[in-house]
Amino acid sequence: MRFRFLTSTPQDITRGSGTYVGISVLAGALRDLGHTVDFESPTRHFPVFTAERLWFNRGLRVSPAHDCTVGFDMDGYRIAGAPGVLHIASLKGVIADEVRFESGITRLTMGVQARCERVHVHRAARVLVTSRYSGERAKQFYALERFPTVVPEVIEINP
Repeated sequence: MRFRFLTSTPQDITRGSGTYVGISVLAGALRDLGHTVDFESPTRHFPVFTAERLWFNRGLRVSPAHDCTVGFDMDGYRIAGAPGVLHIASLKGVIADEVRFESGITRLTMGVQARCERVHVHRAARVLVTSRYSGERAKQFYALERFPTVVPEVIEINP
């Protein structure tokens, strides 16, 4: 299969943290199984991460070159649900749950991201989460009818 990974998470362990590690380990495992994995991430950077994510998503288009598109967190929300595209929303965290612990401008910008993530999970053919807790929060905050599929992450620190 030809996978297309959409992520605005920085593509290094320092800035991308565990999210980057989880996505890169998944891509490596799929490649080891003989699949193709292409990454798309922002090429234009902004001082405010939410602005960068919104700009990145605004420029996304459906790709007929791929069998499956996986959008991580909110990324891919604008193309999810397009006819003829298998689109999976993979949540590495539930932004609507995370925003509860923030304040000020961070709370405001994460609230925008949470609204996009909500659209994403409702448009996607399937929603994946990394834990039962995340599944419960996604179902609660995003009013999902079906419980998301739990796919625990195996994170390899020293590949």
